[in-house]
Amino acid sequence: TKYYAASTQALQTILRGRVVTCKPVDRSHNRIVAQCSLGENRDLGSILVRTGWAFDLPNKSGGAHKQLEKQAQQDGRGIWRG
Repeated sequence: TKYYAASTQALQTILRGRVVTCKPVDRSHNRIVAQCSLGENRDLGSILVRTGWAFDLPNKSGGAHKQLEKQAQQDGRGIWRG
């Protein structure tokens, strides 16, 4: 996709030197859906949505990241740069 390289680089920067813990929570299109965190209480999904490198998926998150996505879009972060 258009933003693949940039979003991959952003994820690598966020994860560099950190321990990631993932907990499977669902399946979608024959893939595991997991909730991942960086250390204590640092939800990776929230970080990626807040920085504009991921979308909120309300059917998986219950809308937990909706406001973060809206703010990232308003601030022109990540994929929302235009």
